[in-house]
Amino acid sequence: MAETESPNDHATGRQSARRTATLLCVDDEPQILNALRRLFRSDGHELLLAPGGEEALELLEKNRVDLILSDMRMPGMSGAELLSEVSRRWPAVPRILLTGYSDLQSTITAVNQGRIYGYVAKPWEDEDLRLQVRNALAEKRLREDKNRLLALTRRRNAELRELNRTLDEKVEARTAELRELADMYELAYRDAQDAYLQAIPVFAHLMSLQDSTNPEQAGKVADLARGLANRTPELDEDRALAVYHAGLLHGIGMIGLPDRVAGQPYFALGKADRAIYRQHPVRAEGVLLALPPLAEAARYIRHHQEHWDGGGYPDGLAGESIPLGARLIGICRDYVDLSAGRLIEGVFDEAESRDYLRRQSGRRHDPAIVDTFLELLDELPTGNRGSQEVRLPLQAIRPGMRLTRDLITNEGLLLLTTGRELTEALIDRLRMLEKDLDRPLIAYVTGGEARS
Repeated sequence: MAETESPNDHATGRQSARRTATLLCVDDEPQILNALRRLFRSDGHELLLAPGGEEALELLEKNRVDLILSDMRMPGMSGAELLSEVSRRWPAVPRILLTGYSDLQSTITAVNQGRIYGYVAKPWEDEDLRLQVRNALAEKRLREDKNRLLALTRRRNAELRELNRTLDEKVEARTAELRELADMYELAYRDAQDAYLQAIPVFAHLMSLQDSTNPEQAGKVADLARGLANRTPELDEDRALAVYHAGLLHGIGMIGLPDRVAGQPYFALGKADRAIYRQHPVRAEGVLLALPPLAEAARYIRHHQEHWDGGGYPDGLAGESIPLGARLIGICRDYVDLSAGRLIEGVFDEAESRDYLRRQSGRRHDPAIVDTFLELLDELPTGNRGSQEVRLPLQAIRPGMRLTRDLITNEGLLLLTTGRELTEALIDRLRMLEKDLDRPLIAYVTGGEARS
């Protein structure tokens, strides 16, 4: 009859050690079972005792067993048969066979069929058997820990995959939102930038209206400076644009100067008035400091009256210490001022202006820039507007055409700048304005065919 042996069953009066495992001992000899009970009692194990294989299987069905110790030779079911059945039904339970020296062939069979952890020969050495049991239990715990960790890992991996899946969806959704916002900001920025860039020529033109002798001076300087900047590989696109803006706004510092100063050629001014006149580049820079996008243009304006030989103003810079954009603005301004009689008394024609610039090469102006500027002038008749330019009344304009000259009213009011593409909405607004002015608007355009 099978029985259960627990450390608490003994009447020794002392507390048993903590239970570490449940051992099932199977042997048809009571004295062997008693010996095993005495051996493992001090280790704190719970013992299940069975006199044969059938009883052992019943105990296994009803109890959680950590290890089996079974004799080889027993009536009915042998130890090899028992351990083979245990291997099939409870493969995780370690199995140790107790066998005599004469049972070598049966032991081999048990090892092959029951896949036992080990075997111990009778009579055994107590410490050897205890060590065998400890090792088997330790290996079982390691396998259980491994399986538990693997299961935990699989569960955590499944959770992470689910988290990653939902996270990817959330990140993708958020990225789409941010991309949409970025596109909106980019569009708004481009619209604002376009409006800003369009406002600069309009403002420059309004500023030039105070000069009745040459209201288009700023536009001429800016157009020449832009053409010169495009021929200067050292200038990137942003700095070339800054050169154009500096050309448009280079005279902003003249606002507020006395008429006797602002309206006279520079070389016709007296010493005191020249000192006042020389303040205009610094005044212009101060006005533009409040506009960060124009910081580079403001720097060019400050130094556009510096001379290559160091004789200019306001800082007496010389040679390549003068910003390149300022050198471009300086020669363009001199050329326009010569043709308007604003630099030297008398109006210079084309040939005289060119001759003056050649004489000032290495003095007022960078020699390399003088050569490039003269080459630019040679190409202006064909390179500036091209053979496709047509002069049309507003009624003949159609969408898609592009202005080749600034659109200016008879009163000198700048409406649109060169290069602006004409849309249907813009043309409608111009027609309304033309009706209000009661004067026809004439545009120089390129691209497309005119309406009949």
